[in-house]
Amino acid sequence: MGIPSGYTSAQVVQAVPSPFVSSVTSYTPTVGVWTLGNGSVEGRYVKIGDLVNVFGQVVFGSTSVFTAAQPTITLPFTAKASGDIAPLVSIMYYDASANLRYYGPGITGAGILYPITAITTGTYLTNGNNVGNTVPFTWAVDDFIQFNFTYQVA
Repeated sequence: MGIPSGYTSAQVVQAVPSPFVSSVTSYTPTVGVWTLGNGSVEGRYVKIGDLVNVFGQVVFGSTSVFTAAQPTITLPFTAKASGDIAPLVSIMYYDASANLRYYGPGITGAGILYPITAITTGTYLTNGNNVGNTVPFTWAVDDFIQFNFTYQVA
């Protein structure tokens, strides 16, 4: 089926309402295990049917408290399968003092993102470690975690 005569593709797309597509919506992720203190957090998502594309950022402040335990970050909706590797996941960890970026996957479960760092051996990605107070670096003020991925809603 082509574009009707006399219309542009943009007009056709605008004229087709969809109950399955939401606009970009803000949400406030909650950081668990670690204490955010005077840090900041923000999140946004778009829901298309039972798929959610989510973006978020957690910036740590001078009163943030880090422990060896893995932090958690809440998602806007519960993921379909607890413990599955999140599809199309992208997590970045930024060390402000060294101006370095680290990347890794995440695991979703019960509406929570569990960040994991990538470990390399030579030029090969071998496995990952749970993020902790010294993994992938020693966390401090202005360091942050960013995530952007798509997952299926339960």
